[in-house]
Amino acid sequence: ISSFYPKTVSDTTEESKSNGNISEVEKKLDPLTKFSLCNRVKQLQSSNIAQLNNIFNTDTRKTIELSSNCKEIINRELTFWHDRIQFEMRQTDAIMSNLYARMERIKKLNQQLRDLLAYFNDDTDSSVTSSTF
Repeated sequence: ISSFYPKTVSDTTEESKSNGNISEVEKKLDPLTKFSLCNRVKQLQSSNIAQLNNIFNTDTRKTIELSSNCKEIINRELTFWHDRIQFEMRQTDAIMSNLYARMERIKKLNQQLRDLLAYFNDDTDSSVTSSTF
């Protein structure tokens, strides 16, 4: 973890003290400078957290917007297909009614044809039989 974060002056100072070496720079640094460097590091860390928070919030907002747009598109498509199916069902019902009505007319016409054939068959039979007698 320590290799991930850059060393600060105070880290270098601590290492030097533990090694027994105190550099010229460290001798010149007063405690106020060390304190301001620590504050700067904390400030940078807070700034990074704030940036990450901002990015997260932006991504969350965009995700919510995309989700909302997707829901609208899906609802629009579902409505379209529902309406289309309803329209086709009405058309199918109309076609079925028309076919049923035609079938009934054909049945009646067939019955009339049978009646006519029966009439002419009876008539021809009687004329044939009457001419032979």
